[in-house]
Amino acid sequence: MRISGRKTVLITGLMLAALMLAACGSERTGMPGAAAPASAPPEASAPPEASAPPEASATPEESAAPVPAPTPIPEVPAPSAPVLAQPAPADALPDPLDPEEASAPSDPLDPEERRDPVAPDASPAPTLPRVTKSPTDETVEEGGSCLFLAKYENAEYAVWHFVSPDGLTDMTYEAAQAAFPTMQIRNGMYSNLQLGNIPYAVNGWKVYCRYSNTDAGYVDTAMAQITVVRDPSQAFTAAQPAVRRAGFEGEWAEESSGLCRILFTWHDESSWYVGIIRRDTSGLRDCWNMTGKFYSDGVLVYDDGHHWTETYSNDNSYETSNETWNGTGSFYLENGRLHWYNAQTGEELILVPA
Repeated sequence: MRISGRKTVLITGLMLAALMLAACGSERTGMPGAAAPASAPPEASAPPEASAPPEASATPEESAAPVPAPTPIPEVPAPSAPVLAQPAPADALPDPLDPEEASAPSDPLDPEERRDPVAPDASPAPTLPRVTKSPTDETVEEGGSCLFLAKYENAEYAVWHFVSPDGLTDMTYEAAQAAFPTMQIRNGMYSNLQLGNIPYAVNGWKVYCRYSNTDAGYVDTAMAQITVVRDPSQAFTAAQPAVRRAGFEGEWAEESSGLCRILFTWHDESSWYVGIIRRDTSGLRDCWNMTGKFYSDGVLVYDDGHHWTETYSNDNSYETSNETWNGTGSFYLENGRLHWYNAQTGEELILVPA
């Protein structure tokens, strides 16, 4: 049978269309049992159980709420520097770029951090006393009395001093009492010094008060001079006893060094009061007082010598030692010089008018 060319083309087209429809239907279903294309690799045709992991066999309940597998912790490299277990909060650390914050304490509210380097309980430096009033000059008659007043602030101790007219002798009121035994000295450790029965030998001497603190030191008042007006009834006359004309009166100083001073004051018609102070280079002072009795013109002897040693720890404090009584000796004048012979030590000193 002869088939025309038009029919041949139509039949061929229908066959191609049917083949294409069959191929498309197979791809849309995607069922597990569908036949794989001939061109698929052999692994694609393996059953699902062969490649599924063990978890694929889980029960429907487990598959309904799957549990995600934990994420592996990545390995952290070893740090190059120690890591603080509990680092301080970022807002408590100073800014390294701010010089003020970098030098500030970590906790500005902590009083220990703000404390000044100097200990707060350090005692303030001691201060010197202050003199608010100095004594004034006084003029009295021989045998009279007077009062010297001083005032101060911030002082612990007060000690009155006596200074000779030439300024070479400076003694405390206690030593002055030994040098002028007939004179009454009261309140030598207070601000109101009282003097009574003042002898003419004190004429020209000066007094001042020294105020002191133990740790700070001392301050002296200005000096006040004592002027003693001689009693006319006691003036020297040729008719008076030789002891008054002998020339002992006044102050004498050791000729070689000046470390020894002797002061004679009138006692009565036949004797003198004698006060002696002798220093050494270490600061010790040996003191004597006695009554020199007239022996002959220009010679005095004594047998009541009282001796002691003063050891000073500072200008206001000393200890007394080596005290003795009833010492003996003599004084005599020769060529305008005074000789003192100490019978207790066998020593003789030569003194000149001070």
